[in-house]
Amino acid sequence: MDRDSLRALFGVGDLVGLSALSFGLALLLIWGLVVERRVMPIGLLRILTVEQHLRAGAGPIDGVALLGSSVVVEGVDCERLRTALPPDTRCENLAWTGADVRQWLLVTPALLESPPRVVVFGLDLFTLLNPDELSDERLAIAGWWDFVPAAERPAYGAILDPEALRILESSRVAQLLRFRAFPLNALNERVREVARSDLRYDDYATDFSAPWVRRQAATATALAVHLELVRTMIRKGGTERLPETERLIEFLIGRIRARAPDTRFLLVLTPVHPELSATLPPGALDEVRQAVRALAERLHAEARDDTLALGASAFSDAVHPFGEGRTQWSLELGRAVARLLPH
Repeated sequence: MDRDSLRALFGVGDLVGLSALSFGLALLLIWGLVVERRVMPIGLLRILTVEQHLRAGAGPIDGVALLGSSVVVEGVDCERLRTALPPDTRCENLAWTGADVRQWLLVTPALLESPPRVVVFGLDLFTLLNPDELSDERLAIAGWWDFVPAAERPAYGAILDPEALRILESSRVAQLLRFRAFPLNALNERVREVARSDLRYDDYATDFSAPWVRRQAATATALAVHLELVRTMIRKGGTERLPETERLIEFLIGRIRARAPDTRFLLVLTPVHPELSATLPPGALDEVRQAVRALAERLHAEARDDTLALGASAFSDAVHPFGEGRTQWSLELGRAVARLLPH
């Protein structure tokens, strides 16, 4: 081989080495920012914090755990709820924005490390009628931090699609690569949201009492838009996927009972803005109510219908309790939960 050929070969080798070094440094940067410093969008950080809080055994042992979406995040204040409970009973609002039954299943193994006496499932219309598949970023977080131990993953094959399981079990490098957008997304989120005056983000990731307090209701125009968005979602989806959600809830309760057979469950249909309930497709709300009651009876759980519990002034938008409505609903839930606790 002549000198020019050797020089060209070394040049290719240098390029490959430089590429490998750059790739390694990029992974190291992602690891440092996301894994070590937890630089990620606040919604994802909330999920991770809830799981690790429960796994450490710091959750509401022998108390009350509330799971749900943003309706529960914004709508339930555990300090208010606790006033109806026996003294020293712990209550924790463990909901997060966008959560549904599949996402609750990701933190179920951790919940069993802090076993509550009562688990309350806040079932809003989005959760019931649109049981979405898990997003790749949430699965990557669950995989990296081992939300679902390897021994339990075969059972989860019954409720996760093959692609979700593949991401959950993917290599550390593949999971790190899924984290690469987290720091920029976190910065973008902060820039967009910090100027808003209607939400309280302080301690959202780590507050397990009243994680997210809305400071002011939506304007009339914004409320009208939100109502129409929810109506459109329900019209398009209908109630066809209710059986799928029921199957997920049944699986979830079965997983908890296998380890904590004395746990009591309360399935709560969350409040609905009166204008929304009046304009839903005929029979849709009744079908949902009947399905939840039948599911609770089949699972020997309690069911509660709070769809019409609050008036229009108690909502910040189409689905989120607000102000006095938030206080009222928290107190009513407390009285319902108290009946499930030993005295």
